Amino acid sequence: MPHTLPRHPLLALFSVTVGAGATAAGALVLLAWPLGLSLLQPLLPWLGAMKVNTALSVVLLGLALCLMRGGAAAQRAGKVAVVIAAAVGIVTLIEYLLGRNLGIDQLLYTDGKTLAGEFPGRPSAATALAATLLSVDLFFADRRAHRSVFSGVALAATLIVWVALNGYLFGVRPLQGIAPYSVMSLPSAVLLLLLGLGVMAMEPLGWPARSIMSGDMGGLVSRWLLPTAFLAPPLLGWLFDRLRASGLIELEFSWSLYAVSSSLGSAGLILLLARHR
Repeated sequence: MPHTLPRHPLLALFSVTVGAGATAAGALVLLAWPLGLSLLQPLLPWLGAMKVNTALSVVLLGLALCLMRGGAAAQRAGKVAVVIAAAVGIVTLIEYLLGRNLGIDQLLYTDGKTLAGEFPGRPSAATALAATLLSVDLFFADRRAHRSVFSGVALAATLIVWVALNGYLFGVRPLQGIAPYSVMSLPSAVLLLLLGLGVMAMEPLGWPARSIMSGDMGGLVSRWLLPTAFLAPPLLGWLFDRLRASGLIELEFSWSLYAVSSSLGSAGLILLLARHR
C-alpha cells in the first residue's frame, strides 16, 4: 500500500534541494538547445553536449524527487513524471539492442552537432540505464515492501555514473572507446549522480540511508569512512597519475605510492575512530 515517506530533516532537505537543482539545470539545457548551446559547453569545449533526452529525463526525475515528498496528488504527478523518464530510457536501450532508430532521439530538437554514425540526439546506454533505474526506484518509493531492494537499484544507478565521473577525472574525454559511456557528458554524469544520492536519501528507512544515519556505532563508522572510501582512491590515483605524466615518477613507483598512501590513510582513519570511541 502507498504510504507517506518517513522524514529525516537533513535527508529530506537534501533530496528536495537536489531535485530542484536538477530540474533547474535540466530546464536550462532544454532552453539552451534551440540556441545551439549546452550546459558548461562554452567553458569546457571538449565535453560532449548533454543530449536533449538526457536533459528531459533529468527534469522529470528532479520533479519527481520533489513531488514524491508531497501528498497523494503530488505523488501521482511524480509517478507520471518517472513513467515518462523510464519510457525514454527503456526505448533508448531498445534502440541500442536492436541497432535501430525508433524516432525519439531527435523528437524535441534536431542534433546538428553529432555525426550520423554517432547516434545524433541519443543519450549513451549508460545514461539511459541509470535514468531508467532511478525511475524504477522513484516509482516504488511509496511502497513499504522491498524498500532495501529499490534502494539497491538507486545505488546501482549511482555507481554506473560514478564510473563515468572517474573516467573524466583520469582524462578519458569523453570516455572514448568505452561504448556504453561514449557520449555521457560531464554535466549529465554530475546531475545523475546527485539524483541518485537524492533518491537514496529520500527513504531514510531503506538501505543504505538507514545505516548511515543511525545513532549507533555503525552509523558513526559509516559517516566517517564512506566519504573517504569513495573520494580518496580516485583523488590519490589522479594525483599520482599527474606526477607520472609529468615525468616525476615512474608508473611502477606511482602504484607503490598509491598502495602505501591508501594503507596509511585507512589505518590513520581507523585509529582516529578508535580514539573517539
